Amino acid sequence: MTGRKLVADGELRPSASGDGGAEHPSGDLLPGKDPELLPTPSLSWERFEDFTERLLSAHRFCAEPLRHVVRVERWGRRGDNQDGIDFEGSLCDGASASWQCKRQDTLTPRQVRAAVKACTFQAEVHYLVFSGEASRNARNEMAKHPKWELLDRRGLSRLLNDLPLHKQRDVLDATWGAAFRKRFLEVPGEDAFLSLETFVADRRDPGTMLNDLGPHVGREAELQALSTALHRHGDWPAVVVVTGPGGRGKTRLLVEALIQFQEENRQVPVLCLSPGRGVDAAALAELPHTPAVVVIDDAHQEPAAIAPLLQYAREVDGTQLVLSSRPSGTDALRRRIINARYPLSRIATVEVGELKKSQARELVDSLTEDLGLAVAAREYFAGQAVHSPHVAVIAVGLIRRGELTTPVVVDIGLREQVLARYEELAAGEIDGVAAPTVRRLLAVYAALGPIDDEDLRPAFADFCGLTRTALLRLRQGLHDRGVLVTSSGLTRVVPDVLADDILEKEAAVGSDATNFAEELWNVFGGAHSQRLVIALGELDWRLARQGGPRVFDAVWEMVRSELRRADHAGLDSALGRLDGLAVTQPHALVAALEDIRARLDDTESTITPDPDADGDGDGSEDAPPSVADEYLQWWGRPANAETVRQRMPPLYGQCARSSPELLETVLDALWALRRSDVRPTHQYPGHAERVIVDRLANLEDLIDASFPERIVDRVRRWLAEPPDDADVTTPLFVLRPLLAKECERHQYVESSRQLTFTPLLVSASWARPIRDGIRALLLEQASGADVRRAATAVDLLGEALRPPMGRFGQEVGDEEVLAWEADDLATLDALKRAAEATRSPVVRRMIRRAIAWIAMGAPSLPVRHAALTLLTALDELEDDDVVELLLHPQNHGELLRRGVPVPTLDELRATEAARVEREPGVSDDQRAATLSARTSDRLERRKEAHDVLVEQVVRELVDHGDPSDVAAALDKICREIRRAIPDKPLSLWDVWRHLSTVRPDLVPGIVLAIAAGEPGPLDENLDQLLHAWVEVDETRAIAWLESLERQRAGVRSAVGNAFANYGWTDRGDTFVDLHRRGTQDPDPDVQNRFLAGSAQLLANNPPGTVADLLAANIAPSTASRVLELACRYDGASWGAQLHEADARAVLNLVEHAGWTDYTVQQLVSGIAKVHPRLVLDQLVPHQGRLTR
Repeated sequence: MTGRKLVADGELRPSASGDGGAEHPSGDLLPGKDPELLPTPSLSWERFEDFTERLLSAHRFCAEPLRHVVRVERWGRRGDNQDGIDFEGSLCDGASASWQCKRQDTLTPRQVRAAVKACTFQAEVHYLVFSGEASRNARNEMAKHPKWELLDRRGLSRLLNDLPLHKQRDVLDATWGAAFRKRFLEVPGEDAFLSLETFVADRRDPGTMLNDLGPHVGREAELQALSTALHRHGDWPAVVVVTGPGGRGKTRLLVEALIQFQEENRQVPVLCLSPGRGVDAAALAELPHTPAVVVIDDAHQEPAAIAPLLQYAREVDGTQLVLSSRPSGTDALRRRIINARYPLSRIATVEVGELKKSQARELVDSLTEDLGLAVAAREYFAGQAVHSPHVAVIAVGLIRRGELTTPVVVDIGLREQVLARYEELAAGEIDGVAAPTVRRLLAVYAALGPIDDEDLRPAFADFCGLTRTALLRLRQGLHDRGVLVTSSGLTRVVPDVLADDILEKEAAVGSDATNFAEELWNVFGGAHSQRLVIALGELDWRLARQGGPRVFDAVWEMVRSELRRADHAGLDSALGRLDGLAVTQPHALVAALEDIRARLDDTESTITPDPDADGDGDGSEDAPPSVADEYLQWWGRPANAETVRQRMPPLYGQCARSSPELLETVLDALWALRRSDVRPTHQYPGHAERVIVDRLANLEDLIDASFPERIVDRVRRWLAEPPDDADVTTPLFVLRPLLAKECERHQYVESSRQLTFTPLLVSASWARPIRDGIRALLLEQASGADVRRAATAVDLLGEALRPPMGRFGQEVGDEEVLAWEADDLATLDALKRAAEATRSPVVRRMIRRAIAWIAMGAPSLPVRHAALTLLTALDELEDDDVVELLLHPQNHGELLRRGVPVPTLDELRATEAARVEREPGVSDDQRAATLSARTSDRLERRKEAHDVLVEQVVRELVDHGDPSDVAAALDKICREIRRAIPDKPLSLWDVWRHLSTVRPDLVPGIVLAIAAGEPGPLDENLDQLLHAWVEVDETRAIAWLESLERQRAGVRSAVGNAFANYGWTDRGDTFVDLHRRGTQDPDPDVQNRFLAGSAQLLANNPPGTVADLLAANIAPSTASRVLELACRYDGASWGAQLHEADARAVLNLVEHAGWTDYTVQQLVSGIAKVHPRLVLDQLVPHQGRLTR
């Protein structure tokens, strides 16, 4: 229609229904003589407004030259003051417009006047939209008002008729339903073509498993290429083919591009062929015969079906066909298009490639943002999304529905959803090759992939009964279908779900194995043992989960045979590659690990391969190489027994997590490995202790609820065995994580490279039974005779008292802390009983130390009172003072409560109540000042108490009278401390200092007694006493030092330490000569201690001293220390003062020491200021390394 009006005037029959009457059923036409008109009287006023908005919005898809709506917006909200209109918008000629809806049975002239008067909105044209048929009187009244037009039921029907057919369907379906629409439009049957909105709505239905609700990630290049092909400028292509393997995201790409196109070209309808619908005369009749974009998704399924559409596109100018196809069907489509006489210049092809890994991660992260999936799960789905995004979309959908609860690789729901897209692989032949052969080849790729198959193609052909040519054609066909993909030269079956399904069906039929696994191993098990072991182990696991047969046993026996023949290098390499079996075959792997560990324990340094381990042959070198021999070549790198043992803990740990029933066996093995492993635990996540603590006993990550109780029981069994002094630690370390009151969950976000920590609080009621069992065990050990176990038990009981503090900014209130009150009181009772039962003063002072903070500041007053009572009782034991001083020498007098009465619980409560009452009236400045004064006073009193304690201890020691008794007493205490805490450094500085002041006469005798005794912890502080002797009686000391070479190594080391720590070389020629003798000591450790005492010699004579140090082959670390001492830790100043010859010598020593020490670097910078050429000459050989 042309002109100013959207509809023509005409007499329409009034509606029979009254205003506000009941609606008619949505699917029924209103009775009467005008069933061709829209049943708008059947709508409520709300639905009538919705219908009007829907119709006007669709009107923008009308073609020129018809005057039509191009924009419509609802004016305000329902119930607002709307200026007398319901909608405002624009027409195609630029005119502004408004629409006022009237859902009523009749429209009188008075109502027309009232509607016009009520409109205060400014527009160039106004429409009164009436649900019924307007009378002549109403139309005459409307004609009196310029810029106003009446749009009634008949006019609305004409507006609907103006729309393209697919838009008519959308409007009618949304308002009255599909059944009414089919009768009204007189188009029965299924719709051949859908509007883009309908097609998109189905793709975005959250109830559909494979939907497009996730973000559109990547595909920028493909989207740009498709948008360019759809752009209607210039010589645009008549046919666009979007090609890519199944599940790659072709349809999603089409949707994104077509939505963008439709927004920019509203007058050009986009029609999508219904899935599974053929193109016949009825379908062609639905097309608008005006310029349009016609979309056929999955066109490869029936290439012949596009022929009528190709003819239609030639006949209807402005028509563009958009076809999506898998690569395997693209050639057939192109042939059809060319045969329809379309030139190549009018055919565009857009290929959909793989996602980048970063894009795949972004997709998975956005899909799973609120699911809290583990990093490993997200990485798995990201790996699948690279080539098959639909797998990730389907899996996440199942997770959100709560339907994906089993491991991904065996989940039936996921398999059914994914495999439905690959029915052609099971349905028939591909490129002339029968389906069984196709699946056999895919099964080989599934087992071996990803693999560089170039050299294996003859073997693949023989294995599948194919000629080389047939194999290559089949391989290409599988690539075209997106089932085989090659990346970086490696070929694999995708997605993994499909690969797993094909391999399972080849390996087993129902409950029977097909021997396919053994055939694979016999043919490919030589060069590809590593991959096959893992793949077949996982295959066996998947089949077992589905009730299928075992297919791995025979293969595993061959592997076990080779493991028995392997040496250290072979075992080390093998264990580094069998981690997958810890998940799929934990029982078998644990049995193998136990066998390997037993062999390692039975040998001292090497394992000699057993030539008869496989049960046949005589081990002669003339025997031809077998598959097993080739397999053995896989395990190959230099190693020793320790490196093999260090491979085992992570494997053991994962086996227990995979099969919790293995926990006891795994714990026994891990404890056996831990007790001899001297490596620091924090540097090695695979350390046996870390595996237990982090993977098995971690309260945040318990794989099985029974683990804590079973772990405690296992520790109890280990403790029943006699302690072994050779053990690196005690078994009690296993209990520490089970005593935690708080923990955290770690999560790594790959897309943002962020490691997040979520703090968690442990429930006191849940943990109480576990902690009661641990407390009983720790009490027994803390009360026992083994001081090492007792000390560890006390440390753990102290750990059990530690309140939750809140991690990573988490706030922990008093309520959370007080929830542990009963538990803490039980722990304090255990410590009290241990203190009463133990005979070790070291254990008692450790108990005192463990409760000191609780006694002073526990939020729970009953806990504080119990701790204070125990602490005071321990402080009353004067015989423990020597231990207190030696155990905590740097404590500066943790104030003893000896003689101080313990306040009652009521007194503590009164004191706390008074403090709380004062608190609100104290300003921040006053609080800070009070705290500062208390801290200063406390530090002063601590120092005084420490000095008093030193005096008391020394007085008690010298009361023995005999130097040998003093030495014996200290030696006994120090040895007990060392047994209790093996890695604790001991310091007797305060004792030696005060003793040499009050009883210098005892010093020589004590030195002689220590020197005559067995090696022990007193050797570590002997240099301090030696220096005191030299200060008191140098002559007698020198006389004894003349026997240096006859002393044991520990004493000689102490003399060397005295030279380094006290600069003895400055005491004269006698000491210089003594130093020279020490630098020639045959013991390298003793020699380097003397060399460390060369600092003053270096400062006095750099060239000569450096020559002597280098001739003695001083250790680099010792050389660094000598340089630090020589420059007194001010390298820049000393270096700038050196003459050229001295500087050259010092730089030679720097070269030997290394350049990493900070003081050494400052020294070189000082030399560079005065002698830059010397430094440059020294640095030239390092230029390449420094540049790198």
